[in-house]
Amino acid sequence: MQNARITILPQAANTSTTTLLLDPFITALTGPTGFTFNQLYVLLRHIRAVNTSSSTQYTVTMFYGNANSLAAIWSAAPVAASSYLDWYGELKLTGTSASAGFGLLWGGASNAAIYFNFDDAEVGMQG
Repeated sequence: MQNARITILPQAANTSTTTLLLDPFITALTGPTGFTFNQLYVLLRHIRAVNTSSSTQYTVTMFYGNANSLAAIWSAAPVAASSYLDWYGELKLTGTSASAGFGLLWGGASNAAIYFNFDDAEVGMQG
């Protein structure tokens, strides 16, 4: 099976850096008779933090994992006024109950003028 490209809407930052930004976990996997869906995963390749303030620099923090194991994408990284900060790579988010992968995406900013854009993403089913 092939992954499908998806659009994830921009999210305004919360001033708490422990805000859950992206969780692909589905709670109900029952399908038609004789078929059960597998959990989804999301592949992220580009994340952009946009500062909509025209006069003030703010900071962003974003990390992935679960409560026991977290890895930073940005840790209080500055974003200049009317500018943005990009992250490129490949991050597989598998949801809260997954035993493999990185689970969830968390983050926040020093001000709600920051928006998170997920510009390159795909969704697939775990096998």
